[in-house]
Amino acid sequence: MTQIFMLVAIGLLGIVAQILLKVRSLRRRTENLVTNVSLNQYLQDEWDNILLSVLALVITGIIYDQATKTLNPVIADYVIKFSRLLFITVGYMGASMLASLLGKTEKLVNKEIDALGKK
Repeated sequence: MTQIFMLVAIGLLGIVAQILLKVRSLRRRTENLVTNVSLNQYLQDEWDNILLSVLALVITGIIYDQATKTLNPVIADYVIKFSRLLFITVGYMGASMLASLLGKTEKLVNKEIDALGKK
């Protein structure tokens, strides 16, 4: 069970990495705009997406725990070897997909960029 907590923590690092990269990207895009994205603003705007990413990570942990108990031992050993990579990938990609699909901050920035382009 402690391995699951460690793997979820590794996945959380993936979520944090995605958040920091996204904020950096949005800051660069908004350098000359009225809207300026900060980490605090991003967290306030995207808390629901971040929470969904964490929930997906916990669900992955539960599935992983059950799968490694019921798989053939040879296959389970193989899965365990790559579990850290799996969890950091799930954390990063899950957060990235949710931010792309449901991201409020990016939509706001895009709307402002489009408005400047029409002037």
